[in-house]
Amino acid sequence: MDAKRLFCSLLLILMAHLPAPAQQRDKAGDAREAFLVTRDSYLVTRQKVQVDKGAKPASGARATRLPQVGNSGATGASARPIGLGYTLFQKDADGKPVRVNPSREFREGDGVRFMIESNTEGYIYIFHTENDGPPKMIFPDARLKGGGNRIKAHTPFETPSRDEPGDWWFFFDGRAATERFYLVVTREPLAEVKTGEALVAYCEENPKSCPWQPPKAVWNRLLALAGAATRLSRSREFGAAQTEVEREAVTRGVELRPGAPAPSVVKVSASSKAGMLVAQIALVHQ
Repeated sequence: MDAKRLFCSLLLILMAHLPAPAQQRDKAGDAREAFLVTRDSYLVTRQKVQVDKGAKPASGARATRLPQVGNSGATGASARPIGLGYTLFQKDADGKPVRVNPSREFREGDGVRFMIESNTEGYIYIFHTENDGPPKMIFPDARLKGGGNRIKAHTPFETPSRDEPGDWWFFFDGRAATERFYLVVTREPLAEVKTGEALVAYCEENPKSCPWQPPKAVWNRLLALAGAATRLSRSREFGAAQTEVEREAVTRGVELRPGAPAPSVVKVSASSKAGMLVAQIALVHQ
């Protein structure tokens, strides 16, 4: 056997012992699995510990300022990484929500709604820009729940909510644009952002300035944090209608049971020390 044939034979033997690509765990798969595993563990913990679901958050909850770039703003090294999942639903011809790909192109009259799920108890903020214009905070909303934005782990909520008058959706108009939504989950409330009674009072005194717009310095820090290291998983399966389990969880404000459909997109912070997570979504319509 000549040297060239011997080399090829050895190479084939070595390749046969390498693990197949399908058996290798990628970061996207890890992100989805890590997020879904906490559903089970969280519910088990809730069953073991007697928790009064009607109890309000402690009035002395500590407010934190947006961390500077490089400062995690963590509450403790033992905390699990923050995970955020969301699914985009589009209103079909019968008025029912159907899963759609956020990267698709939308048309005038299309109506969409987000279902959002966090893996930790904390606070949710949603900002919106059109064609990278000035940002506006669309949640919390001074007209809803007294401007509150507290969330429970693995208890999904919708925006706009089906419980709002008229069964609200985001409808696209005839102007071509890129609508960007920024979903922000934090362990502690952000001191620079108006919520609760402060937001309600501000909007009553400045109705033309609502929705509230974050100051430039605050917004720039949020954008910087959006680029923090994370793991991301995106589903490739769309077209299914929202399940009864999902509707029940949203309507009743309860945790999703194990086995419920996973969010279409899952984002998990790379570090367990992270105090917040930012997910950016761009919806394009023509």
